[in-house]
Amino acid sequence: MTEFEPMSKFFFYFTSILVIMDPLLGAAMLLSLVPNASEEEIKKIAKKTTLTILTSGLLTILLGDAILKIFGINIFSVKAFGGILLILMGLDMIRARVSEIKSTHEETMEAFNRDDIAVIPLGIPILFGPGVFTTLLVFRSEVKKNFILSLDLFLAFLLVTFIAYLSLVYSRKISEALGITGMNILKRIMGIVTGAVGIQFVISGIKGLWF
Repeated sequence: MTEFEPMSKFFFYFTSILVIMDPLLGAAMLLSLVPNASEEEIKKIAKKTTLTILTSGLLTILLGDAILKIFGINIFSVKAFGGILLILMGLDMIRARVSEIKSTHEETMEAFNRDDIAVIPLGIPILFGPGVFTTLLVFRSEVKKNFILSLDLFLAFLLVTFIAYLSLVYSRKISEALGITGMNILKRIMGIVTGAVGIQFVISGIKGLWF
């Protein structure tokens, strides 16, 4: 391992998790689901949603191996299928639309009738959905024997979770500053990165299964 590898890996983990989680989508969904919420209510939702993301992510990182063993799944199969999911998500992001992998129209409509949207659907599956879950499983399998890279993954996830919290708390200001066009431009850029990570996962998974 070179002295630059931990730093480059941290940046890769951070960037990948950030674009796949898509905090801007979380901010937009929060405003659409509770458009008349006060700032205090938004902060309360943001805290609960962030706790949901943090708990789900840490459980995935800590229990990733056990999850695979329980279901008898090979990590390379997860990589290949997860990569396909990320490619599909990336294509939807490039089209500036909400991927049905994160939330279907029916699920979104149901959310309008919920008294509490923080855990479901905002925390799961909009922010912590199949894409983030799969990505953390894959990254965890790659770093489990390396303490420094495991720490990089842990810190990268914590940083992304904090950014998600800020995006929710300041969702109105972000929406006003960027507007629909600005948010769609950023979403398309994140879609390209998400798709690229997906392709890497697919190639790596296929190599692991057949070569």
